[in-house]
Order: sequence, then C-alpha cells, then structure tokens
Amino acid sequence: EGATKFIEYRVRGARSKKDARTIARTISDSTLVKAAMFGRDPNWGRVLCAAGNADVDLDPSKVDLFMGDTSRQMQVLDRGAPVDLDRNALKKLLRNSHIQIDLDLHEGRATAVAWGADLSTDYVLFNSVYTT
Repeated sequence: EGATKFIEYRVRGARSKKDARTIARTISDSTLVKAAMFGRDPNWGRVLCAAGNADVDLDPSKVDLFMGDTSRQMQVLDRGAPVDLDRNALKKLLRNSHIQIDLDLHEGRATAVAWGADLSTDYVLFNSVYTT
C-alpha cells in the first residue's frame, strides 16, 4: 500500500516486559514518527514524545536513543541530551529500506521489539481514495 521502509523499534532497559512492549508499540504506531522516517528526518523529539505517550513511567533524562539502518546506528540522545552528530550522515542511513530505532530507558532489564512501516505520500493517496 505504498510503504517504503520497514522500521524496527527496539526498547531495552524497561522495568517490565509489558512496559517495554507498550513503549515500542506506541512509538511504532505514531504517525509523526512514521512520517519523519519517510522524510528521513532524525527527529528525536517525535520518538521521545511517542514514548512519553505510552502511559508508562519513564525519565526522559535517562534515555539513550539510537537511529540508523541494520549496519550502523548513530546515537541521537545521550541520557536525554541531544548528541552533536553529523545529521547528513544519519539522513543517509535513514534512506535505507530497513530502519532501526533503539531506545534504552536505563530503568530495568526488560526488552521488547515492535515493527512497522513509514507513512508515505503513496500510502496516504491510496487510502484516501480506497472505499470499503
């Protein structure tokens, strides 16, 4: 239906498996994160905002965030603070069809993975004219 990227969301360091799953799924369901990945925009604010919407206690000042493809990840947040990085290099990694977003909460030992796709203009167009 027009998706251009497969996105793997990995959450680690959660207090429980349920918390990790909830956060991973909430991020993967975020239309703003999906749109950012389509646009190759390493917008950490959208990812952190989605994680915060998961209705799970987390401390943003502890969060590490990594983005990239299956061969290379770049750290975007270090304990909640933006990392000085080469945004153009990261945008090149986000061009690939398989993207990884890793979030370490530093709250516990639980992990989870969720999968999703980007939100492309083709997807929006297809679904805007599709009638059931």
